[in-house]
Amino acid sequence: MVLDYFRGKVGLEIAGPSGVFRVGGGLPIYEVAACIDDFSYPRPVEWRGRVLIPGKTFQYNPEKPPGLQFIGDAVDLSKISSGAYHFVIASHVLEHIANPLKAISEWLRVLKRGGVLLLIVPHRDGTFDRKRPLTTLDHLIGDFKNNMGENDQTHIQEVKELMDKKVKQVWLDSCYAHRGLHHHVFDTKLIVEIFDYFNIEILSAAPVRPHSIIILGRKLARKQKANNQSFLSKRAKYKRTSPFATDRA
Repeated sequence: MVLDYFRGKVGLEIAGPSGVFRVGGGLPIYEVAACIDDFSYPRPVEWRGRVLIPGKTFQYNPEKPPGLQFIGDAVDLSKISSGAYHFVIASHVLEHIANPLKAISEWLRVLKRGGVLLLIVPHRDGTFDRKRPLTTLDHLIGDFKNNMGENDQTHIQEVKELMDKKVKQVWLDSCYAHRGLHHHVFDTKLIVEIFDYFNIEILSAAPVRPHSIIILGRKLARKQKANNQSFLSKRAKYKRTSPFATDRA
């Protein structure tokens, strides 16, 4: 059912390719989409072993022609015209962005009215961030309104002290270059609140093991108002079925 939103459509991935979108990955969007372009940050060393080359070089499915490869920062998609895509997808990207609301505002800009945004973000309880305090929506709104830059190092000390994983100082010092830092910490409630903040109609929100939240939403017409009460309610289904304790609290 979820795949119907992507079948035969043209979309944009942020920081692809992602295994979850391949056949056998759980959400085989690469298989059903008509074409997918990619927008990735130029890390000094591509950890996927992929060298970023602009143009028709994004090979997301070996059985389909490659999509366009854009290179730049996910908070600035000015290379792409507004309303260019039927869908935007991103897997485990948002946590690496210092100003996630600025990024989402750009992702929505390039999305057509009626198009869908699918995000997969790590749930704090299932990751090495489990000891860190949850980020609040007010914190993210403050960063958005203050136009927080992507070179922000506000959370580095917290990561160093509370992350349930040993990291070397040299890694922390180079976080802006390789974008490895988890700036913010999410639970399902927060990502639902983010979608509602942008008036995105939430179609589904599912916390899943081992460590992810998968949320799908639709960009509405300009005068439409999203009704997300079933997801914002204290009796939301995800609160009863989530494998993560924070969601059920």
